[in-house]
Amino acid sequence: MRKFFIVTILLTLFLPGFSQKNGYKIQITISEVPDEMLYLVGTYGDKQFIADSAAVNGKFTAVFKGEKLLPSGIYIVQNKAQQRYLDLIIDQSRHFSIATSMDKLLKERVIKKSPENQLFFEVEKAAFLSFFFPTETSVIDQYADLSPQTLLSKFLKAVQPVKVPSSPELDSIQIHQYQVAHFFDGIDVNDARLLRVPMIPEKVFSYFTELLPQQSDTLIERISAFLDGIQTKEVFDYYLEKLFQEYAGYHTNYDLDAVAVYLYDRYCAKGLCSFITPDYERITWKKMERKRRLLPGQQVPFLEAYDQEGKVIRTQDLESAYILLWFWEPDCESCMELTPMLLDFYSQFKHRLDFEVYAVALTEDEQAWTDFINQYHLDWINVSFVKGFPNYDVIDYFDIMTTPNLVLLDRNHTILTRQISFEHIRCFMEQHK
Repeated sequence: MRKFFIVTILLTLFLPGFSQKNGYKIQITISEVPDEMLYLVGTYGDKQFIADSAAVNGKFTAVFKGEKLLPSGIYIVQNKAQQRYLDLIIDQSRHFSIATSMDKLLKERVIKKSPENQLFFEVEKAAFLSFFFPTETSVIDQYADLSPQTLLSKFLKAVQPVKVPSSPELDSIQIHQYQVAHFFDGIDVNDARLLRVPMIPEKVFSYFTELLPQQSDTLIERISAFLDGIQTKEVFDYYLEKLFQEYAGYHTNYDLDAVAVYLYDRYCAKGLCSFITPDYERITWKKMERKRRLLPGQQVPFLEAYDQEGKVIRTQDLESAYILLWFWEPDCESCMELTPMLLDFYSQFKHRLDFEVYAVALTEDEQAWTDFINQYHLDWINVSFVKGFPNYDVIDYFDIMTTPNLVLLDRNHTILTRQISFEHIRCFMEQHK
């Protein structure tokens, strides 16, 4: 009976002449609801917003209505305390009613003039523990394939995980490669309606931040292909902004600054980043120029700073194959933890990998600096601000927001990496010997 009922609902979605009025009017009745107000909450990307609010009358009914078009999407009906009562879909119908009760919110609903919400509710009951976690994908496929262009169908397909072929011959690497290759199979990225559906934009974004290796070359290639394949301006604008903010913002993987610089050059410099207002254009440009000069392959100026005796120590005089610039502070907790670890690494690999540490303490506190050096017997090059400042503003030039901060140079003062991972540095040095 359930299958017959659902197929009947599906067929009604294809019937011509389904009337659409202007604006919207959605009547929600929840018997015994204790609230005086209910809120209709929409989603856009990873954010929520209140689309409307309505008072609950004596019959436990709230009516959301407006003259403007309510955008297609999945909405939440909740109270002021953000207690979620039910979900509804807005796409083919915007004038309908839903009636239920507090003790049967997920069991029984009387839905009028909205076949898509009736189907949405039936799918929710039949196929989901909650509608965010699919359990019967074959059932979902059956529903989705019968009405492929509806928002409900697009959502049901997009929410499913990649179905990896069951084969004992596939190892973990092959499974991951398959997931990457088929990640977007069920997601209609060009459908702007999916920006207003919970979880889907976050899922798309996770492809870049979680599924792909966090390597600049790979990310630039995949991001470029993704953005260039989007034909809907609203979708393009949304994901371009999200990706730019992700890689242009603060992160500890400095090698990924190349992704931000690429996005700026490829899109923002051509006027395609509408999210950068005129007031922030120059600020953004300066930020990207700072990142650009610190990318791997860029050369940095020779550095001159004062040691404990007030002698100028110049990086250009160092004869080692590599120079590891270590910017730190004696009262920084992370520095207290990582500087002794760097010392162990230095003692173990200094001669084998042919590198020198040029440690710049960003402090004028001579006592704290000297005490730390003596306590840990730091036998590398130690310079600071105590006897005078370096020959240029290292904090600004190297964009030092937190300490410790590391820059690995070759003997020509070319940046190799800025990653604070001693194992990463060891591998890097061994590969470039």
